Amino acid sequence: MSNILTKKDLNKAFIRWTLFSQICFNYETMQSCGVVYALGPALEKIYGDDPELLKQKLDAHFKFFNTQPWMGNPILSATLAIEETKEPGCSETANAIKTSLMGPFAGLGDSIFFVLPKTILGAIAAYMAVEGSAIGVVMCVAVGLAMLIVRKFLWNVGYTQGVKFITSNQAVLNNLTDSASVLGLCVVGALIASMVTASIPLTFTVGEATKSVQETLDSIMPNLVPLLVASGTYWALGRKNMTSTKMVWIIIVISILAYSLGILA
Repeated sequence: MSNILTKKDLNKAFIRWTLFSQICFNYETMQSCGVVYALGPALEKIYGDDPELLKQKLDAHFKFFNTQPWMGNPILSATLAIEETKEPGCSETANAIKTSLMGPFAGLGDSIFFVLPKTILGAIAAYMAVEGSAIGVVMCVAVGLAMLIVRKFLWNVGYTQGVKFITSNQAVLNNLTDSASVLGLCVVGALIASMVTASIPLTFTVGEATKSVQETLDSIMPNLVPLLVASGTYWALGRKNMTSTKMVWIIIVISILAYSLGILA
């Protein structure tokens, strides 16, 4: 490695990718504009003595690229490390790495950094908010800062060790994803029982005995009605042309009607 780039150059590229990874996102090349914007100053420093070659290098990276932005960090920093060697065909090698890793890294990043933290922490923070506590908000901010540190760590690792750090620890990351998925399901399941308060106030009489429908359902399975409500909502959200906004209004209308008719309490 020729060590053309300084720490300041690498930090500049990291900040640019962090803030503008989705800039000019388009359906032809996806995140290519963000890639070139992030790598541009560093490539200019590496190839600035040959304007025509610099133009070719920039054009080489204006190719299709799309991944979860956080997991793009090790890919792009490894790309800079490869370009810094100025070896023949280094841009082709860098693009081959980008193409081969953007798909797997996207799935990994979506699970670990995007979906699960928001699902788990958002659910916990919402429950704390209902209980009148602001700790959930503080926790989410703290985790967000921690995630930013992780992004910088991945950027540094990609530059110094290449993507082999990620690929060699693939099994560990997969286990982490599976564990976080189980934790997320447990948290959501607990919140359904504690936050969804649907119940059936109807009663039925057999002879002199009066039995509540809700008590009967609870004897079969506690919180069965909240579970059915949540499951029905989840199922409906997967239907064609159904959006979360429509689903909110449907729940409001059904709740008002069912309460007015005495079906739900």
